[in-house]
Amino acid sequence: MTHQMVGDTVRIKSLKHCGSFHRSWAKTEVVHHTAEEFIGVNEKTLVTEADGTQWITQQAAVCFFWPDRWYNVIALEGENDWAFYCNIASPYVQKDGNQFVYIDYDIDYFVDQNGFGHLLDMDEFRLNSSEKGYPAYVMNAVENALLEIQRRHHEKEGVFAPGVVSAWLGLYRQFHS
Repeated sequence: MTHQMVGDTVRIKSLKHCGSFHRSWAKTEVVHHTAEEFIGVNEKTLVTEADGTQWITQQAAVCFFWPDRWYNVIALEGENDWAFYCNIASPYVQKDGNQFVYIDYDIDYFVDQNGFGHLLDMDEFRLNSSEKGYPAYVMNAVENALLEIQRRHHEKEGVFAPGVVSAWLGLYRQFHS
């Protein structure tokens, strides 16, 4: 894997289990990239949906991806605090140097600005896992990832620890001041 340099831009692409396109973010700027994690920031970036719909993000998002975890976390800057959109997904892989790709497994865990966690799209996951025949290793990985992200949230660990996300966004904004 090629490590992107701070300030480089990457495209983030989400697929579904069958390999079909799900969503992409045109430009995310690298603020940190090692063998253990990728952290990037996007702000006012073009998002393309599977149906071709396009829209521009309105707030800053700090994106956390790991090559060995079955989830990623997108921290969304709010008026008073951060919200966290946690995608239960395959670990990312880097393709063609500047493209980061992962498989979205439907379930999302959303932490609102008040710190409350909400499980989203469980019905979609159940339907797709049955219809598309997700293998046992995927089912186990998804279940373990959901438990891990909920534990990290409740224990205020990792990206959920106070000040972590703000520090990365601050670094990004230093580059642009």
